[in-house]
Amino acid sequence: MDKHTVSLKSKRLQAAGVVLSLLCAVHCMAMPILLTAGSFATVSVLSNPWLELGLLPVGFAIAGFVLYKDYRHHNRKMPLHLFVFGFIAGVVGLIFHFHLFIGAAAVLVMAAQFTNFRLHKAYCAH
Repeated sequence: MDKHTVSLKSKRLQAAGVVLSLLCAVHCMAMPILLTAGSFATVSVLSNPWLELGLLPVGFAIAGFVLYKDYRHHNRKMPLHLFVFGFIAGVVGLIFHFHLFIGAAAVLVMAAQFTNFRLHKAYCAH
């Protein structure tokens, strides 16, 4: 595999991680509004714990993989620290079913990915 293909796959994984984090943040931030204003059908689908259990681990796995891989290139720990705090907040939010923590986790993971993207762009040659 050539260097361009690896870089393209990395960018696609990074984009997928950002999209999943954004979807998670929107889901978690919209829950209080939908609980008070939405219909029962809408709330029952969006507050389904299986949706959260399916979305968060996939988002964390993709983000963690990309962040660690890029860390080996630029050796800056800030994105990893943001990710770890986001991961902890996400796990606590899932255990206690507290959407504010899950939303904060998604925002922290997005911030980690954005910081990583900026560092990767500044320090890496490809």
